Amino acid sequence: MKAKKIGVVERRLFSRLYVPLKVHFKIVDLWSKEQSSMVIEGETWNVSYDGLCIETDAAVQEGVMTFSESGGEKGVKVLPFLVMEEQQLELEIDLPSGRRKVIALGRVIWSELKATDKIYHVKIGVFLEEMAPGERERWNHFIQQVK
Repeated sequence: MKAKKIGVVERRLFSRLYVPLKVHFKIVDLWSKEQSSMVIEGETWNVSYDGLCIETDAAVQEGVMTFSESGGEKGVKVLPFLVMEEQQLELEIDLPSGRRKVIALGRVIWSELKATDKIYHVKIGVFLEEMAPGERERWNHFIQQVK
């Protein structure tokens, strides 16, 4: 007899594919809709047609979280990253084999922060909200190929 899982609701419409891709993202201010100038680097843990999970590392010293940035390291206040749900991100996803990057606007669905000594490991679940038609077509084609 097979055991039933009680109280677990699967919200995903599409299965996740475990594909590591480099991702650069900027945080979009919720009120002004302006983008931060800070570009944070990460890598995907998994991807699907409608979302992805990004992993990145950060260090915290004296209440300031430091993320790896394209041009070095940059400090930011911790609080916005501890409550990132509903935060918008502008994403630039590097596709493999020299293909063009995919540009998207995503919304943070969940985030997870784990501490190990002075390093924090951050995972961010992102729903891909907006893409130009050509970007969406390129993304969907990539996902179809890696299935």
